Amino acid sequence: MSTQNPNYLDGTREMLKESERLGRHYVTIFGKIFLIEPGVFSPEVFKDTAFFTGAIDYKIYSSFLEIGTGAGVTATFAALAGASEVFVTDIDEATVNRAVENINTNKIQYLGNLPYIHSEVGNLFEHLNPDKKFEAIYWNMPWGYVEYEPQGVEKTVFDCKYQNIKQFIEQAPSHLNCSGRILMGFSKTMGRYDLIKKFTKGAGLKLRTLATKYSYDGNPKGPITLDLLEAKR
Repeated sequence: MSTQNPNYLDGTREMLKESERLGRHYVTIFGKIFLIEPGVFSPEVFKDTAFFTGAIDYKIYSSFLEIGTGAGVTATFAALAGASEVFVTDIDEATVNRAVENINTNKIQYLGNLPYIHSEVGNLFEHLNPDKKFEAIYWNMPWGYVEYEPQGVEKTVFDCKYQNIKQFIEQAPSHLNCSGRILMGFSKTMGRYDLIKKFTKGAGLKLRTLATKYSYDGNPKGPITLDLLEAKR
């Protein structure tokens, strides 16, 4: 059985407090400006959003769904890269609305037929049309395995017994087209990679690592890896 270093979880809690202290603020990622509202884990505090966003090859995906979009950073770059459809979901309506505003603010700087941004409020695929298929489904998952129900902003980084992650991996294949792929932002150092392998195998998916970075500019309890994972049939 694989376990997490509890120091990393404590470090993440410190980062959450730092994010909350920032309040309403702006961050710049790859030259684009995003408004971050309270309740969203700020990319200013931890650089995983920038790494995962930069590691995805958007041009090979015609349609893109971002689960738990937060500030809409990754979905923005999917739209700018030419995806014909971009969908975003999050559990909080105000967060979804702000994400769409961020995406549209960055879109207007470009000419051409950029996609309309579709949005849904809900957990994972809760309110998504069951017949809707995508070329790519992405989620920067809550890597921290805990055995209690996280509340508030903690839900962005902690998952009780990986219940949501398991549900995501089980349900995502039904929303993929024939060549579609699931993309997951993760940390093998901080998260329970043994469970990710178990869930993907149970769903009949092949799992591989697309990109890895050893990150020193994040968790105050020590450097961790950032791992962009891919699962497909």
